[in-house]
Amino acid sequence: MYGQGMKRLTAMLALGALLGGAAPSDGGTIEMTVLGVVSPGATFGLKKHLMGLQGGPAMRFDLQHGLATMRLAPGAEVTDTQLREAVRGAAYTPGDIHRIPPGP
Repeated sequence: MYGQGMKRLTAMLALGALLGGAAPSDGGTIEMTVLGVVSPGATFGLKKHLMGLQGGPAMRFDLQHGLATMRLAPGAEVTDTQLREAVRGAAYTPGDIHRIPPGP
């Protein structure tokens, strides 16, 4: 759907998480495409819905690529269904979900 640009962005985020100070918490990282977010102000409702999930994931949103990146707390379990429902609850369309397991 998003081609090489999305693959490159996902790879860069994953690499940055592994190399930089933004390593995933022991709960791992979830990257999710969210469709329909068109302005920075619109991300607040989305963040509120996603951060309300179990484990209170730390979250950032890349508006240009429509990519939400969430770092879960240790032991937190969030299902794909919960993620999709949270995005729909914020009036957006959920896309692909990619999970990056916690580091060693």
